[in-house]
Amino acid sequence: MIVVTGAAGFIGSNFVRHLNHYGYTDLILVDFDETANLLRRQDLQYLEFVPADVFFEWAGKYASQVDFVVHLGAQTDKDINDYAVFKRWNVEYSQRIWSWTSQNHIPLIYASSAETYGEGMTSCIDDDKALYKLKPVSLCGRSKHEFDQWVQKQVSMPPFWYGLKFFNVFGPNEGQKLKNASLVYQLVRQIMTKQIATLLLVGGQEPLYDFVYVTDVTTVMMWLMNHFPARGLYNVGTAYARPLSVAAQSVFSTLKIQPQVEFSENLTCPVLPSAGLYADLSKLRKVNYKKSFLPLETSVRRLVKASLSKENC
Repeated sequence: MIVVTGAAGFIGSNFVRHLNHYGYTDLILVDFDETANLLRRQDLQYLEFVPADVFFEWAGKYASQVDFVVHLGAQTDKDINDYAVFKRWNVEYSQRIWSWTSQNHIPLIYASSAETYGEGMTSCIDDDKALYKLKPVSLCGRSKHEFDQWVQKQVSMPPFWYGLKFFNVFGPNEGQKLKNASLVYQLVRQIMTKQIATLLLVGGQEPLYDFVYVTDVTTVMMWLMNHFPARGLYNVGTAYARPLSVAAQSVFSTLKIQPQVEFSENLTCPVLPSAGLYADLSKLRKVNYKKSFLPLETSVRRLVKASLSKENC
């Protein structure tokens, strides 16, 4: 069996769908109790849904039957200003996942974040031994970084483990995230409803982001599950930081409507902590991951077409 936490979330549900596509249905899906109906509506195949707050009771009974854990569950809400909330779910809960998988010799993938890199970075190198140099600014980034640092100090560990520093992931099935949906997803919805793109300028320039399509992310996770390369932290991004205006042009082109783009320095949307950062993929390439990542233009077209067909959006 494969356990997927955060299974009702954006990346989690896409990963479950990816697993189903390749014939994996012996899945235990873990998330908050109120998300169970979200999973039922998505036509996913799995064995059982387990609420996150009682997962370790389940885990104590069935550890011997679990082959792999993919821990994607996390607190990422940008409106929460209490670090204790992030610490509870992103540090303490993750520590319990780590300890349980270590004790029971179960391979583990967990979600870290590009927000751990903080300010003063551009190309981000996923060096396990250089974590002390990082200074994340967001509460989510701080909590993810705290867990990454804790992991490095552990003597007991899963037989294989991978902490994935996701950059700006976007794709189908983000609607449930509402205002926490990715910038690209929000842009696509804006253009589809208003036929205009309103983009932020900071100091007269557009912020740049490493936007990565969710299918590329789930493909990396599947590859790690099947190949077991060297343990450690790995960046998951495209290695290119691009402006949202590139995504906007792709949306207009796909919809075959006249581009209308306006720029403003007075928008209420914030600059994300990952602005200006892009993934250094040297480490992932060094362990022989050869698949390419979709260019922003191509992945945006896929998202628009999925939105038009109302598949998983």
